[in-house]
Amino acid sequence: MLDEPTNHLDLDSITWLEEFLKDYKGTLIVVSHDRYFLNAVATDIADIDYETIILYPGNYDQMVQTKMDVRERAQQDAKSREKKIAQLQDFIQKFGAGTRSSQATSRKKEILRLQPQEMKRTNIQRPFIMFDEPDRAGSCVFRAQNLKKSYEDKVVFENLEFDIQRGDKVGVIGPNGMGKTTLLKLLAQQLAPTEGQIELGQNIKIGYFPQEHGDMVNKKEQISMFDWLRSRNQNAYDQEIRGGLGKLLFSGDDVFKETFKLSGGETARLILSYLILSKPNVLILDEPNNHLDLESVSALGDGLEKFNGTVIVASHDRDLIDRVATSIISLEPDGVHFFKGTLEEYLARRSKAHR
Repeated sequence: MLDEPTNHLDLDSITWLEEFLKDYKGTLIVVSHDRYFLNAVATDIADIDYETIILYPGNYDQMVQTKMDVRERAQQDAKSREKKIAQLQDFIQKFGAGTRSSQATSRKKEILRLQPQEMKRTNIQRPFIMFDEPDRAGSCVFRAQNLKKSYEDKVVFENLEFDIQRGDKVGVIGPNGMGKTTLLKLLAQQLAPTEGQIELGQNIKIGYFPQEHGDMVNKKEQISMFDWLRSRNQNAYDQEIRGGLGKLLFSGDDVFKETFKLSGGETARLILSYLILSKPNVLILDEPNNHLDLESVSALGDGLEKFNGTVIVASHDRDLIDRVATSIISLEPDGVHFFKGTLEEYLARRSKAHR
């Protein structure tokens, strides 16, 4: 019984775990928000929705398709019932009195039988994550020159030279402990390099999502989500703040919930609300999918795909990186590798090189 086993694991560890579980001869019950992982290991999906549990054969994608098919058939059936009811009501209006009144009465009973059944309710909600058209940045967003970062006698990386251009969407991957978070903090101006420099382009506005939510949201501070956003977006109207929170599924009095009471997923959605409201042209996201459910991760992928600015995202969620990234920075034990192409293409090339 595994509860979110892929959280904080790197890609190689997740791949190893998948292979182990596929060969495992016992029974596996796993909770996960990693779509790729579920598709790889699950033979059945138990879908918990609105106080019901329905078991579907197949993996996650097959379950979603089955649910869509069932809902579509229910919608078509409801339309057919509405059409038939309209025909019966016409008959009743014409012949409700007179020699055919008994037939009209039977039509009324048939209408009651045909009343469309309420569509099965669902408590699954999908946030709306969409970033506004950003202000235009300079053509070169970041230029790293002779970049080195070390902590006392431990060198994380050194002699790094790279450019990130406007509109690039970069996936940052690699085993844990190789310096992904350090690199993102350097780019986000949260850390200073030990040697070298990172030169920022013109008109850069960075939106940073930290891996440790506490770096941005102080859980000891007794402040509501609304006031937290207000303090960081002082030019925003109250309605804009409420709207931003509403898109991330915080409605009504939920916006006044205090930040120290938030779950990991709620805190992640609050930070995403802040990023949307602050209108950056460069997004730097460090494991943003941790604690988010599948619907939220999918919505985040949609938003990053459509964002016209620059994206740098570190994640162990292969589905998210493969959807968003058009180039890869891989921090490996043998050094830092730069690759133009998708994650799938990079992993295929790496696998071929290791044969």
